[in-house]
Amino acid sequence: MEWRKDKLLFILLLLSFSGIAMYLLQGYFIINATTFLGMAIIPFLIKVEKEKYSRRYLLPFLLFLVLSIVLQVKSFIFLASLFGILLFLETLSGRLSILLPVLLITISPVFFYLSKTFGISIRFALSEVVAQLLIWTGNVSSAVGNTIWLNGKEFHVDPGCVGLNMIAISVIIGIFFLSYFEKQHHKSLPLYLTILALSFILLLNILSNLIRILILVIFNIGPESLMHDLSGLLSLFVYVILPFYFFTAFIMRFSVPKEYGSITNGKLNRIHYVIIAGFIALLCTSFIPRKSQIHTGSDSYSISGYTKEKLASGVYQFKNDRSLIYIKPIQGFYSAEHSPMVCWIGDGYELKNIEEKIIAGVSVYSGKLVKGSDILYTSWWFDNGEVITTSQWKWRWENIRNAKDFYLVNVTMEDQNDLFKEVNEIIAKRKITKRL
Repeated sequence: MEWRKDKLLFILLLLSFSGIAMYLLQGYFIINATTFLGMAIIPFLIKVEKEKYSRRYLLPFLLFLVLSIVLQVKSFIFLASLFGILLFLETLSGRLSILLPVLLITISPVFFYLSKTFGISIRFALSEVVAQLLIWTGNVSSAVGNTIWLNGKEFHVDPGCVGLNMIAISVIIGIFFLSYFEKQHHKSLPLYLTILALSFILLLNILSNLIRILILVIFNIGPESLMHDLSGLLSLFVYVILPFYFFTAFIMRFSVPKEYGSITNGKLNRIHYVIIAGFIALLCTSFIPRKSQIHTGSDSYSISGYTKEKLASGVYQFKNDRSLIYIKPIQGFYSAEHSPMVCWIGDGYELKNIEEKIIAGVSVYSGKLVKGSDILYTSWWFDNGEVITTSQWKWRWENIRNAKDFYLVNVTMEDQNDLFKEVNEIIAKRKITKRL
């Protein structure tokens, strides 16, 4: 009878923690094919080391709990909830596979926002490497941003490219292989080898993308062709899945025996009261006014010659008869800002021809927005009134160093030349003013 009461309490607490997390994270999760693929292999990762209780997630739980309460960022709430539930399970049932949290983070918006935030730099780098390889083979080639020119023909390394979207899928496949071999050998890889293996599959993915882009450019395969997608799947199989399969089989010789059992439960102790208190604190954050609301409400931006409207999202919209400007205050260096790659694509536009241009002595991004026959030209950059940059690293570092908040400026017009003139005037004359 006592065992049944403990089991019931275990289930009720687990459901309560999960319920609090889902309540706080409403509208946060992004459901797509990658999510379903990741969820499909979760059962393969549910294995518990017998009598091996662990508190290894205590510090990550406390860290993200504090960050969630102070900063009220949903990604931190997600990580606090994840590590809290894992801590609860491991202190009552035993150590779970380290691959489980890796998988859950991979299929979460945390991975999505990181790939969106830093993916443009990867595409620029791949474009440049491909152009250099083509030059080395005797072709006339160059790269401007994510655009590759080969013998007068234009090719784009776009975010919608199947190859670049395969990063998360590659990691999920890698996790599956690691779990499969561990179950086959009744052994487990040490943490450092697990990190090495997952780093290796990321490296293979970059190599796969590089080779695929070369194939698309050399054979002039456009995005409308079936071979465009088939080449991505083929590259994934040949250059990622096969090498990683044999690599995993090789490193399993360094694995250590582990005895696994089913999920059971022990007795509640002090650590579990800390977890319960932590989830109650997380729940209380939903009743605290959001910092982002306070932040955007305390700033006032203006641009001469434009009419201003503050949107419900906290974004400032400026319009005149020629152009549209959005100013998006950024909560802090920890934020995943919403660039045009997210916002405009969400409105049905495709962002093409992304490049960095020097205007008024500073670097800004520019690109072409296409939706059917509708074509717009757009530029964007990060600004804090003193520093203008396109670098994700620089604006975050400057924000940490001098605590002066940045905002993202996005200017859109129908004519590209007019856009560059307007951007030049906005930057050169510092037309954007901000009052606290």
